[in-house]
Amino acid sequence: MIYENDRALSLPSELQTRCQFALQTPKPDDNLKQYALSLDKVDALP
Repeated sequence: MIYENDRALSLPSELQTRCQFALQTPKPDDNLKQYALSLDKVDALP
């Protein structure tokens, strides 16, 4: 999923007092990037 920033996410009001979240941007290393690029292109989203 892609979110522009943490303001793009919200919790329902009934959960805001009990829950919290943080948007974390992944930082994949080169090995993970190469693996992702090697995956079968037939299964990729259009």
